[in-house]
Amino acid sequence: MIKRAVYFGAVALILTAAAMFVREQYQNRLLRWGLAQVKTVNVIYHGGNYHTSAGRTAVLTMEKDKDIIANLYNVIASTKLETHINPDEEERQESDPLFELVFTYKNGKSDRIKSVETGQFIFRRLPGAGWVGGECGDLMCIVGSLIAQGVPERM
Repeated sequence: MIKRAVYFGAVALILTAAAMFVREQYQNRLLRWGLAQVKTVNVIYHGGNYHTSAGRTAVLTMEKDKDIIANLYNVIASTKLETHINPDEEERQESDPLFELVFTYKNGKSDRIKSVETGQFIFRRLPGAGWVGGECGDLMCIVGSLIAQGVPERM
């Protein structure tokens, strides 16, 4: 009887830990923390030069670019998403991004949002081959405008 109770207790503990891990890793959001937690956003525009590491970069800070960051955040947060935790060959996301956005938070963690080659679809990688993402053509307009304006790099 005690052996059975210990067994069921261990199974319950493992299932609870697994559920918490899955909830944290696979939650159906591109940006895992709130706008108030954002510290900086790196905007990296690769154009067609992803493999050469060429690209134009802008670093946005909450102190100087709060409205731009809020706009980026809200557009991403309103994207209708699909999640592929364990994608098959046809569902894998193997794009060379046109641009990337790296949201760094006050807790030191970050979310790297990548686009596909056209810039019309964005995604965030999950552990393994998984990803969460969706169509977001509006984001390309904002990124293109930032790069065209020549928002300066800041450290």
